Amino acid sequence: MSSNHPLGQPIEFSPTYVGGLRLPNVFSNFGWPAARLVLLEEGVWIGPSAGVFRPLVPTRQFRFDEPCDIQAIGNSWMAYGIRFHSLATKDWVIFWTWRSRRQAILGELVPLTDCVNPEPVRLLAFNPLRQWSPRPNYFYPGPLPNVE
Repeated sequence: MSSNHPLGQPIEFSPTYVGGLRLPNVFSNFGWPAARLVLLEEGVWIGPSAGVFRPLVPTRQFRFDEPCDIQAIGNSWMAYGIRFHSLATKDWVIFWTWRSRRQAILGELVPLTDCVNPEPVRLLAFNPLRQWSPRPNYFYPGPLPNVE
């Protein structure tokens, strides 16, 4: 990743995260370890984790100063992710990760932007922007653990 990135420098002492990536096309789902998430001074960069994935995995950027929705997704053994949705451009992706890493990423994002919702919602396979639950707290009955 270039040091002169348009979204600024990587946040000091912040790790980068390797995971998977889901795009709006339901068939554009790249599993772990295809994608990398980097927290920058002015936004989030998500792209290929290694050179071998560059032809397959596209790059997406989300700015903190634009209206956005950052939502925890899923709470089952095989679906932990974070949906990044730009309300300005209507672009969205889901970054797949492990539960503990999802909590760490959300914990780092909370002080950077006010559009983070750490309460997980159920993922609808064909419409990930729609939030649906048959009853309150269906997938996560208790409060989220603290991230320190």
